[in-house]
Amino acid sequence: MSDANLDAYNDRRNGIRFPGYVNSRHFDQGIVDTIGAKLYEIKPNFFEYFVAIDGITPAGDLPGVPVTFADPEDAYEQYQMPTIGIRLNSFRKAYQRMHSGLEEFRIPSPAANKVVLSELGSLKSETGYDRILIGYQAIPYDFEYTLSVTARHRGAPGQRNQTLLIQNYLLHLFLPDGYLGVLDSEGDRRIYRCTHDGVRRRDEVLAPNDRTLGFSMELMIEGELNTDVPVEVSQVTQRPTITTTIHN
Repeated sequence: MSDANLDAYNDRRNGIRFPGYVNSRHFDQGIVDTIGAKLYEIKPNFFEYFVAIDGITPAGDLPGVPVTFADPEDAYEQYQMPTIGIRLNSFRKAYQRMHSGLEEFRIPSPAANKVVLSELGSLKSETGYDRILIGYQAIPYDFEYTLSVTARHRGAPGQRNQTLLIQNYLLHLFLPDGYLGVLDSEGDRRIYRCTHDGVRRRDEVLAPNDRTLGFSMELMIEGELNTDVPVEVSQVTQRPTITTTIHN
């Protein structure tokens, strides 16, 4: 990180420079980054996420296991199995983590004028601004995600597309009581609690030669959203003058 970027980062941390924000898309990206998926151009101007997992042979000539935001059960495509699907089910305001009135930042307004206040009879002075922007605390939300895996084989010796290998891979990344790293709009890393209660089977065996095997994990992320608009307020531009009147 360059000195300029480090100074900007410290200013954001200290609440004197406009900080980044987070929305639901940043949490989507946080899950993709945790899985380790990378963007690949599989055809001209068409990109998809894939992740390479030891022991897994991707379908066809794909660079890895596809990671998609569509539920794989919407349409089975054998050539794309195994597949990891990500679905945001809901996000609800978390009132138990709400602390009204807390400020996230207090910075000069873009239209502010610099003001220098001198103390009467002293060489001391203070520099400030006549207008500032106040940003209040982000609103806490609980995000519910489903990670779903669809494949053809459970993991018998010699078989490809082993569901259990992907299951172990995801359980290593998402602990029952762990954390999720998210990059906000300024690229600063934020950490949120992320939990799950285990794995659920999602098998469908219509016939011995027509089956789809898989599992799902329900993630709960204690996140937040920056939905409030900063408020511009006026500041004191001169020291108050005290006048004393004596009445006879």
